[in-house]
Amino acid sequence: MMKFHAAVPASFLLLSFSIPSAGQTFDRNEMFSDTPAMQQERVDSSAIVVRPALTTEQLADLYMVRKDYREAAQTYKRLTDENPRNAVYLNKLGIALHQQEALTLALKYYERATKADPAYADAFNNMGTVWYQRKKYGKAIKSYQKAIKLRTDMAVLYSNLAYAYFGDKKYDQSLAAFHQALTIDPQFFEHNGSRNGSVLQDRSVTDRGRFYYMLAK
Repeated sequence: MMKFHAAVPASFLLLSFSIPSAGQTFDRNEMFSDTPAMQQERVDSSAIVVRPALTTEQLADLYMVRKDYREAAQTYKRLTDENPRNAVYLNKLGIALHQQEALTLALKYYERATKADPAYADAFNNMGTVWYQRKKYGKAIKSYQKAIKLRTDMAVLYSNLAYAYFGDKKYDQSLAAFHQALTIDPQFFEHNGSRNGSVLQDRSVTDRGRFYYMLAK
């Protein structure tokens, strides 16, 4: 399974979570089986402290933070079964599957998220990362452009678009998109923004020499 860091040729990076409170086959029944949550902790022999139970979504988000993607997918699947028109749950299930490199299934849930909420930019962006990882740069560009039409204030969308343009050898457009990302957030490449774990970020190129030369230029 790939590791996703900016300094190595990977495919994408999941933006960090804010929590309050690869190719392999999958058995769908096993993947989406129930996972119980611990709700009580015994402190000593005479007392039991009962902590507020996590919501199902919070539990799934916690699994994602811990990189327990199979458990996260199982839990998000329960949520989507109960809320089939909830775009956020559908998108997060897509991400949990994406992180296991189940790209076909991930794309299915991203598409369902965009149908449930046609104004949900995060899901359009994540569709783009599937096409980008498959080197279908034209389709990736179209997905990122749809996301940008919905949210012009997100630097990550322009950065992803820039990587897709670079993969498609459209270097002038790539530079322009990177410039727009930095205009929105001058510190964009110094940190990972937080969108509650709902956005995937591309950080990989094949021709790294040309890429760094272009950025330096």
